[in-house]
Amino acid sequence: MEFRTLHYFLTVAQERNITRAAEKLHMAQPPLTRQIKRLEEELGVPLLIRGGRQLQLTEEGRFLQARGREILQLMENTQQQLGQLGPAQYGTIRLCTTEVSGATLLSERIAAFHETAPNIHFQILAGDSTENRDRLEKNLVDMGIVREPFNLEPYDQIALRREPWGILCSRDHPLAAQHPETVPLACLGEVPLMLPSRQSLQADFHSWLGQFLPRRNVFCLYNSIFSILGLAQRGLGVILAPQSVWAFIDPASLAYRTLVEPGHQSRIFLVKRRGRLMPPAAARFWEFAEGYSDQKA
Repeated sequence: MEFRTLHYFLTVAQERNITRAAEKLHMAQPPLTRQIKRLEEELGVPLLIRGGRQLQLTEEGRFLQARGREILQLMENTQQQLGQLGPAQYGTIRLCTTEVSGATLLSERIAAFHETAPNIHFQILAGDSTENRDRLEKNLVDMGIVREPFNLEPYDQIALRREPWGILCSRDHPLAAQHPETVPLACLGEVPLMLPSRQSLQADFHSWLGQFLPRRNVFCLYNSIFSILGLAQRGLGVILAPQSVWAFIDPASLAYRTLVEPGHQSRIFLVKRRGRLMPPAAARFWEFAEGYSDQKA
């Protein structure tokens, strides 16, 4: 299967119409139709369901569409990296980061690095640690920021920070009024909770919360804390969140209190695939990040 043919198929899959796809590809319709049929014959499976106003993808077609996007992205990244092999004065570094804690830590390091390497640019993707692991494994990024629990075995790592967890709630919430700085875990009682949806974090929380909150009132699961700030502002519950979220919220409407008795902390790491050759620009940033962490420790 040629990359060009894969590109043709992905365009047809996106447009769901041979005529529109041909126009987008600046080619005639009959050759495009032949290329798609030849691809189906080569793979030995049907990719499209023809008939009706729109083409539909078969199960095999949906699979190829998903994998094909990854393949072309990887090819594009590889070409870009090959072009960057040379002096580490130029290039684009591809990073993934967690939404809250990683964004804070990353901005500090990028700002300091930019002073030493003004011609190196960045491409930054945000997601939780599970999404970032997938990007790292597929070599879609050079390095990423992740939060434990996370399997660090296949990765080189730089420890960035250890931070406590706490609750985010409206300023007039009874817990904020009664506890000016910290809240004992047992005080959550029947309070509606909003927890991260990441499975490994939920398991981690279960062992932490279980002894003092065996029957938790989980009101909501979230994968983006910014999507539920309004719920906390309206008093619908409290959000379990890392301390670094405080940098992104309006203290006039929300309050943050660290959870204690017992408290809980998690570590944040910058990681890259062990043994993977990075482009010079990315290798330079990694070396800088190691030194930056050392001087900040």
